[in-house]
Amino acid sequence: MACEDLHRWRGSALGADAFVAIHHPDRIEAARLMRVMMAEIERFEAIFSLYRSGSALATLNHTGTLEAPPRELVD
Repeated sequence: MACEDLHRWRGSALGADAFVAIHHPDRIEAARLMRVMMAEIERFEAIFSLYRSGSALATLNHTGTLEAPPRELVD
């Protein structure tokens, strides 16, 4: 694969530095995959983040209970 096939993202996930590299020859598809990945990170942040006061885990830690907790947290 050529260097232009490598698409990178660097950011933060669950309070840690994170890096994702996607090898894909189609830039549009690579961008779509990056958006899907970023949406999934955001979804997990909303459940598991200790740094976001509104996350399910932070709410559980603060109140001791959750109404309809996310499946991933129950698992």
